[in-house]
Amino acid sequence: MKRISYLSKAISLIVLVAFTFSSCSKDNTQPKAATDETKDRGHDMPDKVQFIITDIGTKEVQERTANKSPKGVVYDISTPIQWQVGHEYRFEIVYYNNNVRMNHEFVTAEMAPIHQHFFQLFQGNYPENKDGRDAMVTAMNKAVSYEYQDTDPENGTYGTQGVKLRFRTWDKKHPELRDPIGLKGIFHIKDEATAGDYKLRIKLAHFLIANKLNPQTQEERPYNVVEYSSAFQLDSDMTLPIQIKQ
Repeated sequence: MKRISYLSKAISLIVLVAFTFSSCSKDNTQPKAATDETKDRGHDMPDKVQFIITDIGTKEVQERTANKSPKGVVYDISTPIQWQVGHEYRFEIVYYNNNVRMNHEFVTAEMAPIHQHFFQLFQGNYPENKDGRDAMVTAMNKAVSYEYQDTDPENGTYGTQGVKLRFRTWDKKHPELRDPIGLKGIFHIKDEATAGDYKLRIKLAHFLIANKLNPQTQEERPYNVVEYSSAFQLDSDMTLPIQIKQ
């Protein structure tokens, strides 16, 4: 009987060891955890930015370039861009890393769905509360409008041969709609705009959720409305001085 008891215990131990080894083996075959985009963003971080602003009517070009400041993703530019009431301007943003153009990194199949530039025009200091920011958006809508005009390929000019608008190919519901990235776009300065000194704050949001669309409506977010939340982090934060003239 003792021999049978010892044999039973030995068999049980073997089965337990085999089960434990099998469980460990299964754990080892599980996929790795998803990338933490708060640490690894999936693209290089820009250290220089170039703005190319072209008057669509006169073809006059204004350029501004800034290096990353000690504050990280913030860029400071002091020489204002000149805008004239009633005119339209092609507004292009070019990012660099180690002097190499890197815009293509924001339009890959992985990055395009989660990147969007937001543009906020204001006078004086940037509003510190939501009521102030809502008023800023209302005033901006009376003065200017903006339309995303990102292209495929990203370094082409829309209207030239072989260059087309970039669409939301990643959006199963509306793949035929434009992709609002904001590396390129058109500003229209309305006749109602008041001449004066302004600031244009430009934020490149990197969304940490499924995509950059409004999760409630699955529609494009307005180009000038961005409230801080855990849904995104900023890849860049830039303030460009603007002078609007009659």
